[in-house]
Amino acid sequence: MNFPFPLLISAVAYALLLVVIYKGSLSSSAFFIPVLAAVSALVLGGLFKLQHWAGAAELLIGGGTLLIVFYAIWNTRKKQRQRLDWLKLSYGVALGFSGISLGIGWRLGLPWLGGLLQATMWAIILDFVYVTYIRRSTQPPTA
Repeated sequence: MNFPFPLLISAVAYALLLVVIYKGSLSSSAFFIPVLAAVSALVLGGLFKLQHWAGAAELLIGGGTLLIVFYAIWNTRKKQRQRLDWLKLSYGVALGFSGISLGIGWRLGLPWLGGLLQATMWAIILDFVYVTYIRRSTQPPTA
């Protein structure tokens, strides 16, 4: 029996993504509950789709659309945007579009969107780790 390394890597990546979300400013904004509801609709829609229950397409399309709209509005209202903010926006948009494509049954876009999701997820994690823990301050020392 082989050890499932891809599953372990995905679990570590999603755990690190939760740390990014926890330390970010979305959790303290007014858009946290709508974005959380949209992500919950995506998760529920995915579970409904797995069980072949009615309403899966509506949950996936609605959750994906709401996620894109709410996250884009939240991102435009931020005072200062950095590279990490743009990466998180691209991840949210890719997640929303993959939910929409699952909902409408467009299977041709799923591999492309899955690759985009993984690439942006790892870019977010690496940028967050670099900015938070590795990069040193660029301010000159005061004498």
